[in-house]
Amino acid sequence: MAIRLTGLLSPERILLGLVARGKADLLEAIGALAHRAVPALSSQEVREVLGEREKLASTGIGDGIAVPHGKFADLDDLVALLVTVRGGVDFDAIDGRPVDVVVALLAPAKAGDPLKALAKVSRFLRDPLVRKRLLGAPDPSAAFEVIRAQEVAR
Repeated sequence: MAIRLTGLLSPERILLGLVARGKADLLEAIGALAHRAVPALSSQEVREVLGEREKLASTGIGDGIAVPHGKFADLDDLVALLVTVRGGVDFDAIDGRPVDVVVALLAPAKAGDPLKALAKVSRFLRDPLVRKRLLGAPDPSAAFEVIRAQEVAR
């Protein structure tokens, strides 16, 4: 069964126009968003798990995109969170560019490696038009609609 980003996201899991001074600010915002979306997850745990993963190697994949990810005991299903960053933020990306579109993937600890989801998100966000539309979305519902429309078109 194909992974659909719209199946992992919802407007409540989208934060647009974050102003972040660095990677720590961004991970803190992702933690808070994760806790609001999935109350079983603590914002601190999300920050710590994603931060530990970032110590291994940056998940900034280039072209202004980052896909931080980690596994969590309190999750039953894969969850995606979308954050856009106003002006971008240094994320130690492989191309050295600031990151302005972030999709965090939170996977159940008991699940296999979320490689298929990571690959899907990476391919999806590599489309410059999709990134431009996400960055220009006026609200989370509009950003979700950008993703839904792109999935329907594929």
